[in-house]
Amino acid sequence: MHARASSNGKRVQSNIGAKNHAIVMPDANMGATLDALAAAGFGGAGQRCTTLNTVVFVGGSKSWEEKLLERAKALKVNVGTDTDTDIGPVINKTAKENVNRLVQVGINAGARLILDGRHIEVPKYEMGNFVGPIILSDVTDGMECYKEEITGPVLLCMQAGSLEEAIAIVNRNRYGFGASIFTKNGASARKFQTEIEAGQVGVNVPVPAPLPFFAFTGTEASFSGDLNFHGKTGVDFYTQMKTVNQQWKDFRIDDEVPLEMLPNNFQSSDGTSLLLPTHNFPNTDDERGHLASPSDNLECDNGPSFTMPHKDFQTGEAVSLGLQLRDFQNSDGVSPALLMSDGSQDPKFLTHFLNW
Repeated sequence: MHARASSNGKRVQSNIGAKNHAIVMPDANMGATLDALAAAGFGGAGQRCTTLNTVVFVGGSKSWEEKLLERAKALKVNVGTDTDTDIGPVINKTAKENVNRLVQVGINAGARLILDGRHIEVPKYEMGNFVGPIILSDVTDGMECYKEEITGPVLLCMQAGSLEEAIAIVNRNRYGFGASIFTKNGASARKFQTEIEAGQVGVNVPVPAPLPFFAFTGTEASFSGDLNFHGKTGVDFYTQMKTVNQQWKDFRIDDEVPLEMLPNNFQSSDGTSLLLPTHNFPNTDDERGHLASPSDNLECDNGPSFTMPHKDFQTGEAVSLGLQLRDFQNSDGVSPALLMSDGSQDPKFLTHFLNW
């Protein structure tokens, strides 16, 4: 869709897929972390684009799997109209079959099934498309169940020996939507948020989806386009930029120069600026040829104007001092300092220059 629309000159935003990860450090708050993992992994029957799909346990946190299993077993599967329901049905029969297929593919590849919700039945809704919580352990990044997005209440568990290894696992995945870390260590959190390549980053946040005034910043295979949803980029997506160039200063143009041939910098063929009408003013008799102050009567219809004498002003060391600029600025940041060859400023000249 993105390629076809873009080829026709249309601006496109396209969120594609996701494989969201959570890295769990051993120093994290165990109770709060496990509650967050269960809610993010199984809420909405795992059908949200922000659903937590994969947990990477680092070091000793691997033992937390058993307690995660207890929380998942306590979730109630029922129709969505029941106020006590934790997990409702998936969207249709095809979705249910796809979930069951990918889980079985994972088992066949060596993943360990520690919670199986594929055959759950809800009274009065035996033909419903219900899938209970499923947890696969000992998953590796070469398995199809890990590579593909499972749109259902399935949580994959992996293990890493260090934070560096865990970050590498997440970054190798082709999707780049969301990734979170659970830790009490600020240095670990900073390392994670700096090195992780996912676009949506969370620290002790299970679903790193920002409020709408921040951009929805998926990357890699999770997004196609150059302007993300929401936030400033979301506004820019619906905005056609316009740049207006204006010039209100009076200027004088030689009658022989056709307006339609004027270049952007308004110069004649001899390089003289047409924005600044030219008048010659005399040099002094100083051997160094420094600039003399313009006389008061050197004015055109548009006010005082000046040209630089066609002469290379030099000192005895042959260093050109025709125009020296220093870090002198007026209130609008424009440098008005025109220095004489002896290094002094001519106040009268500056007055004429600034008035112009």
